[in-house]
Amino acid sequence: MKKAKRYYRTVKYGLAVILFMQSFSVAAKMNIIEKRPFSVALGGSIDSYSTWSLLPSVSFRPIPYFELSASLRLTDFIGNKDNYSVGGVSYASHHLWNLRDPSDFIYHFAFQPEAKVYLPEIKLDDVGDRLFLTLGVGMIKPLTNQAKGFVEYFPEVNGYVGVDHVERIENRCRDMNWYTFGETAVGLTDDRWTVSLGYRLSNYDVYGSARELYVQGQKVKFDKYKSNSELFLSISYTL
Repeated sequence: MKKAKRYYRTVKYGLAVILFMQSFSVAAKMNIIEKRPFSVALGGSIDSYSTWSLLPSVSFRPIPYFELSASLRLTDFIGNKDNYSVGGVSYASHHLWNLRDPSDFIYHFAFQPEAKVYLPEIKLDDVGDRLFLTLGVGMIKPLTNQAKGFVEYFPEVNGYVGVDHVERIENRCRDMNWYTFGETAVGLTDDRWTVSLGYRLSNYDVYGSARELYVQGQKVKFDKYKSNSELFLSISYTL
């Protein structure tokens, strides 16, 4: 059974490579190969988890209507981290507890490959500026999985807010799953510089490495959404 699955996977990827090479060959014969296929970009996004991400990327666009890109995703909370306080009550020791830094338990770095299709461009003026729409699909692979940090305990006494003691905690498992996304964007280009504004929908869970985190037997409950919505802005330069 395993050999059959391995054979099917090999054939599937082999056919995909052959199809891509054949498409590239046809494009070459039709003389529609891009003269400047490589570009670099810097993007920024905000999402449902109130995190921001910075995405430097490199893209390869062999033909006008298709592009492959690879991004490094750098993520952190928006604004003051005190606004994302996570805590509770320890009934065993009669203490209040609070995570010292909730950002210790989110993915900070991820790899993000993507395939994108460009719809026909609309020329805006005689200078050469053009408006376009793109549709893309891709994956997000977390590269870090710290999933450990510190919890602070406070005596449950009115008027006293000092930290009684600090304890190091760690997630029970360290999953780093692949997440998938789809996106659409509208952009403006002048051949060298391109500005894009878009929307991305994914199942990316920024707390994915901390879903089995416990404080004295109590499971820590971070925000969790069925889908993660992102708004992003990107500026790219064709090399």
